[in-house]
Amino acid sequence: FDQAAAYLALVMIEKTAQEEFPVDVEKFALPFANKDLFEEDVKIPSPFTYIPLALIAILVFKKTGDEKAKKVALSIASWQKSLLMTQGDMLIGPWMKEKDFSKANYYIWNYLLFSAVCGEYREKEALFRAIEKLPMELLEKIDPLTYFIAEAVEDCNNDENQLELDTLSSGKVFGLTVDGQEEGKWALSLFGDKTGFGSFGKNKIQIVSFGPHFFPLGEVDRFGIERGFNVLERSNESIQDHFTGWTLATYVSDEGRVWLNINLKKEAHGWKLQLKTEHLKKEQRFAFVFFVSAKSAQIGRQMKLYSSSLDRYVGQKETIHFSCGEEFLTIEPQFSTEQEVIPLAGMDHFWGADFLVAHTIKSCNQIYEWLIK
Repeated sequence: FDQAAAYLALVMIEKTAQEEFPVDVEKFALPFANKDLFEEDVKIPSPFTYIPLALIAILVFKKTGDEKAKKVALSIASWQKSLLMTQGDMLIGPWMKEKDFSKANYYIWNYLLFSAVCGEYREKEALFRAIEKLPMELLEKIDPLTYFIAEAVEDCNNDENQLELDTLSSGKVFGLTVDGQEEGKWALSLFGDKTGFGSFGKNKIQIVSFGPHFFPLGEVDRFGIERGFNVLERSNESIQDHFTGWTLATYVSDEGRVWLNINLKKEAHGWKLQLKTEHLKKEQRFAFVFFVSAKSAQIGRQMKLYSSSLDRYVGQKETIHFSCGEEFLTIEPQFSTEQEVIPLAGMDHFWGADFLVAHTIKSCNQIYEWLIK
């Protein structure tokens, strides 16, 4: 990133370096890179590194015609566009660390990237409206680099220089988006760094991150996965979309290593999510957690919780119905378990989530299943 920024600086003062753009997308750990996941030099990608990198690359291309910069920008923009939903919200997606998260930066950087690469289209304009609705408290945290990038994008933007985004391939990948249309969209990965498996969006409600969590809940250093490997099965018929593979729970020194197998498959109505653990010890306190962005959560017929409230639910498993206006999302555990539903404060904490949902996992080699719809 630093090399790319320095290169752009030379371009902007019209002292373009003789060498080509100093970032090779083939060596950059992006979701669609076809690499050996156990290579030592593979680093976990972060959206807060690769989105600004894409913005720098597209500016370099529009100033110089550098094809290598164009390839970097298009590759990243293609992945990010797959995370954009029709109503203008962005899936948070894999590899997003809680401590780094800024919704304002994430939304605005994506909007600038789509503006520079794709020009006008409906979803991008919906994203702009979503940015306009962000609280001032979040907008005040915008990275100062954003203003420079925005001005540079506006200066070099024109309809004659718009680019066509490539369709992501579905080979051996670090990440995948699965679009179930009205059933919702997933962004998934088994490659992480104290980050979740990914996220799921259904209109205005979003599971912003989900994954394994050693107790105590809410300590994000005890949440998430580490590098693993993907086995991807995906047919041409969207009704049979299937994602499966193995990865490792985040390493916690007093807990040891726990392997996880995750399996996601589209059903006639909604999605079936399955989890199996290896090397989980009986004495370990371990849960599977969903961080959810919604206005309210109805737990069975027992109680209703609201975002930012001080109430919480602790008890046996119940179906949870999340709502936001006229939109609804359901998480239904298919096994007996202890369940906690804890309201959160939203904003930039816990990826902007309003609720933490935890289901205790006690047995090794047992399949745990949820229906999500």
